[in-house]
Amino acid sequence: MAVQLAMLQPGDTMMGMSLANGGHLSHGSPANISGKYYNVVAYDVNHDTGYLDYDQIRDQAKKCQPKLIIAGASAYPRAIDFKIFADIAHEVGAVFMVDMAHIAGLVSGGKEQAQEVGTLYEEVAKKNGVDIRVFEDPVQGVKGANVLYTDVWASMGQEAEAEERKKTFAGYQINSDVMAVAHADAMVMHCLPAHRGEEITEEVLEAHADEIFDEAENRLHAQKAVLVKCMLK
Repeated sequence: MAVQLAMLQPGDTMMGMSLANGGHLSHGSPANISGKYYNVVAYDVNHDTGYLDYDQIRDQAKKCQPKLIIAGASAYPRAIDFKIFADIAHEVGAVFMVDMAHIAGLVSGGKEQAQEVGTLYEEVAKKNGVDIRVFEDPVQGVKGANVLYTDVWASMGQEAEAEERKKTFAGYQINSDVMAVAHADAMVMHCLPAHRGEEITEEVLEAHADEIFDEAENRLHAQKAVLVKCMLK
């Protein structure tokens, strides 16, 4: 949503993978706020092969002339050709966004499309006037930052990996040392529930409880809206 709000105006056209074909709610699903703010043209997989049809996506883009094209998925168990997506976006003058949340760990670890994604995001960011930087040192990464965002290190269903994840991510805790180098008025966000003393210290969480719980309340209202829409069908 941050990219959409920064790059689009309400009513602008954007393209994203349809939820029914493996896309994400935030890529323009009618059940999500992104599907209400913008004119969304969804692309599908080829129903005979189960693969994305890039020629069809290109034709759709030329026809609808989107301002933003999103590549990425929640449930598409195949490699996505981000380079082709970037080419399509450039052909129609659209901003190109890769939502790589579901493969980010594999990419950062060099296991999946690491070189391709690493090169591509730099090219796309530069063409769209956006500055993206990747840091392995958390203190260096948050220096002067206005917003710090964290999440639990082991989500539901990952309980068996919890202890190993604590060791792996121990250096990425949001604590007073990290906050000391961020902007003086920096916000801290957390999607909750929080594991105090792991990804965030008690001290930092309590100091930023107002904004953290405001975020949780906003998500609650969004979820209520989805429930209402589903119940009224």
